Amino acid sequence: MNQSTFSILRFAAFLLSIILFGYLLIIGKSIIVPLIFASFLAFLLKPLAMWFEKHLGNRMWSAILSIFSMISVVFVVILAFGMQLGQIIGDFDSISKKLNQGLQQGFRLVGNLMGMRGDQVENWLTENLSSWADVPTQILTSGLGSSAYVLGSVLLCLLFVFFLLLYRTSFYQFLLYQFDEEDRKKGGLMMRKVVKITKEYLNGLLLVIVILASLNSLGLYLIGIKLALFWGVLGAFLAIIPFIGTTLGGLLPAIYALANYGLSWQPLAVVIFYIIVQSIEGNIITPKIVGKSVRLNPFVAILALLIGGALWGIAGMILALPMMAVIKIFMANVELLEPVSELFRDDLYQREHIFQEKYDEDRYRILNYFRREK
Repeated sequence: MNQSTFSILRFAAFLLSIILFGYLLIIGKSIIVPLIFASFLAFLLKPLAMWFEKHLGNRMWSAILSIFSMISVVFVVILAFGMQLGQIIGDFDSISKKLNQGLQQGFRLVGNLMGMRGDQVENWLTENLSSWADVPTQILTSGLGSSAYVLGSVLLCLLFVFFLLLYRTSFYQFLLYQFDEEDRKKGGLMMRKVVKITKEYLNGLLLVIVILASLNSLGLYLIGIKLALFWGVLGAFLAIIPFIGTTLGGLLPAIYALANYGLSWQPLAVVIFYIIVQSIEGNIITPKIVGKSVRLNPFVAILALLIGGALWGIAGMILALPMMAVIKIFMANVELLEPVSELFRDDLYQREHIFQEKYDEDRYRILNYFRREK
């Protein structure tokens, strides 16, 4: 009977691989980040590219036209609220002052509710609020300062999208023939399933953003908030980053309303409205459109955001959840990693017995990978 022992050499090689992989992610940020964005965009554009290819019979031109169509849509969206965007850029100093005033009023109200004296609140605001009020200006300045880098990354991303659409079949065939002939059918099925679910997830995520942008803008307009379209669209895109993004997406228009309308009903209405919208989104819209199977629990989501932010900054936080969702889909289709994919689920607390009932077998034990036969 064969016996196996834990292999320190295999475990050390695994840890070394993880460290080297993390190091490559950091030093290769300028290439890897545009490549990942391009991969997601290629998934979204593939149906359109196939449609163009069917009618034109030329894959190169179908890829070019697909990218041009995407750029045209983005350009139209920018034009749709270009007047508001121009107003924000033109009145940036005024908006910053209003946000500052809103923060001051909000902190004074909180200080009074906590029983702090007026002079204590004023001293605290003087010491701390000035640095907070400079944050929007710092963000804008850093954004303008790195505009050349951003433009270069966008152009590189579009170039990657073109080649991914052009060579997609070759890349698929390369991956397929990495499997042995006996496992090729199973491997091909797994790859098609991963691609299908990933595409559905990204399409669903895009649709959720459109729905949130519409709901946010309409609600803010009915409440009477100025620049409702801008704040609504901004909040929808910030929702990509859960917890932080959703909170910030509702907090900014609330502070802006506080600065414009003072301690009236509008700021409170904005807060209540965003709480309702986010509850509907989290419990109805996203589960119905994106599906619960690819949703992540808060613990994994927070870890992904922290790691993504540490590696790649804001871009890493934006990419963190889609990447973790794709990784979860992949692991769910690899036998050894199926139990790990269960740990990512948002209904994990309701499936605590799944490991005993389904995964209590040697083929699911990860430690077996680090064992060797005597």
